[in-house]
This record gives sequence, structure tokens and C-alpha cells, in this order.
Amino acid sequence: MRYQDSKEYSAELLRLVLPQMSAQDAAFNPLSYAVWYEYVSGINPELTEAVDAIIDDKKVLADDDVQEVYQRFIAERDESMTEKLQAELRRVMDEILQQAQATAKQAEQYGNELAEHTDALQSGGFDEGKLSKVIDELINGAQGMRHSVTELQTTVEVQSQEVESLKRELQQAISEAMTDPLTGLKNRRAFDRVFSSMIEDSAGAKNGHALLMLDVDHFKKVNDTYGHVFGDKALRSIAHVLQTTVKGGDPVARFGGEEFAVLLPDTAVEGAKVVAEKIREAVENGRIRGTSKTEDVGKITISIGVAAYKQGDTPEGLIERADQALYQSKSNGRNRVTVAESTVPQAA
Repeated sequence: MRYQDSKEYSAELLRLVLPQMSAQDAAFNPLSYAVWYEYVSGINPELTEAVDAIIDDKKVLADDDVQEVYQRFIAERDESMTEKLQAELRRVMDEILQQAQATAKQAEQYGNELAEHTDALQSGGFDEGKLSKVIDELINGAQGMRHSVTELQTTVEVQSQEVESLKRELQQAISEAMTDPLTGLKNRRAFDRVFSSMIEDSAGAKNGHALLMLDVDHFKKVNDTYGHVFGDKALRSIAHVLQTTVKGGDPVARFGGEEFAVLLPDTAVEGAKVVAEKIREAVENGRIRGTSKTEDVGKITISIGVAAYKQGDTPEGLIERADQALYQSKSNGRNRVTVAESTVPQAA
């Protein structure tokens, strides 16, 4: 999202946004703020219409409503903006290419003229008038060539600056469209893309691939007991644990709500279970202060399901097996790691 409002105007919007958010059932998180920011500012008419429809129907917005509105009218808009920036970048590059091709064509023509005049001069037989005419043509051609080269240099300089600006905007748009605003992790869209690429390249993985699905235990109770602000803080803390525990190149994503996913490329199921246990222990041993900072908050724990990629697996199939293992962890008392049965090597 790219907002360019002044500090004074955005402060006024903040004053208007807070009462709107307070009247809802949804948590005070970045997604909710973005929705109401765009609602009160009037910059997103389709979002405003959708929110009004929900209020007319339900009176208030719940977390699921906010998530849906954000996805439809902000996240998808950002993806559209990315496509527009890519098209604009292609347009600028095409202009540079066309200018370069025109200059190259003129240079070729000038080269041919030079070659013709050189041959004529070497053969002799020029009178003074004809020689003067040839010289004038060479001078005019050289001046035209010089003008074209100068125009090309100017075009390249100007367009290069525009290209750099568009590249920065494009990178920002891509990053925003692929990032969960609450935790800073990859979002579900980014996860799906990385996941598909990983499976396509599965033939080169000596140890296979593994997937961890994680879910916060009793998260609704955490929200009900300590409030949504603390719940959001817990999610960010778990995201930090994942980022610091998992290798830098391994994709980590907020899958949705209080559920997270970790892809472990070229990792055998035994190694994946070790990583999962490290994550579980780090979360269990962590301490998250309440909003009063002195509040004694109970431990936050997570349950984890582990599944290994099998030849011919689809992303949906692997996710389903990891989810089944996750639900087994929940059924067996939570705060534990379970490996999907179909991924455990059979005894001889």
C-alpha cells in the first residue's frame, strides 16, 4: 500500500479511524486499520460499499470480514498495481530500444554513404563542384548522426532514471503484495508460489522436502483472556521465533489466522522433526508481556504437524497430510510435534 497523505491529514484520519475500529468485533491489527483508513478517507469506493453492506447485514465487522475485505479490495489492488508498474517498465524499455534502433539505422545509412563516397574519391574523376557537393553531404550526414547520438544519450539518461524509479516502486509493490502486514512473514499468496516452485524442482533435492504446519494452542482463549492486542503481539513473537530458528533461505509464512507454515527444501523428515521441536521449545520457553508490561501472562504454546514430500505429491496433498498431523498433535494434548504417518519409513 502506498499512501502519500501529509502527517496532518493522516493524523485527522487516525482520529476518525479509531472510533470506527472500536465499534467492531475485529481486532486492532494493521489489516483492520488499513481497511478503515481507506474507508474514512474515501479513496477506495468499492471497499466502502462492501463495508457498508456488511454493516447493514451484520452491524459490525468480525476478523473474518476484515480479512476478506482486505484481501479483495486492498491486496488484490496492490497486485493490480504491480501489473501496471510492470507494463510501464516495459513501455519505457521499449522507448529506449526504439530510439536505439533508429539511431543504429541512421548510423548504418551514414556508413553506407561514407563507403560510397570513399570509393568514388579513390576512383578519381571528381571536378571541384562535385567534390564540394560530396563534402557538404558528408558534413550534413555527420551533423545528423551527431544529433541522433545526442538524442539517444538524452533519452537513455532520462529513461534510465525513470526505469530506476519504476524498479523501486515495482519491488516495493511486489514486496507488499507478498507480505503479511502483521508479522512481516510471507503471506499465503507468496507461500503458494514458493511451494509450487519447490515441488517443480523436487527432482534435484537429494533429501526430499518437508513441510511444517503450526497452529497456536487455544488462541481464541488467549484473545478472550488478554485481548486482541496481546494476541497480535503473540503472533508477531511466534513469527520472530520462526525467522530466527529456521535457516534464512527456508520460506516461512503466515498461512492464515493463527496458523503458520514452514517449507524445508532438501530436508529429510528426521531433520524436519528436529527443526519443529526447536521451534516448539523456543515458543514454549518464551515469555510475552501483557499490555500492562507487569501482567503475568501464561505460556503460549504451539502444535506442529510434519509431512515429507512424496513423488507425485501436489501442494494440496502435502498440506493436507501436514494438517492431519497437526490435528493429531492437538488431539493428543497440544504443545507437541507429530509426523504424518504416511511419511514415516516402514520397518523391514
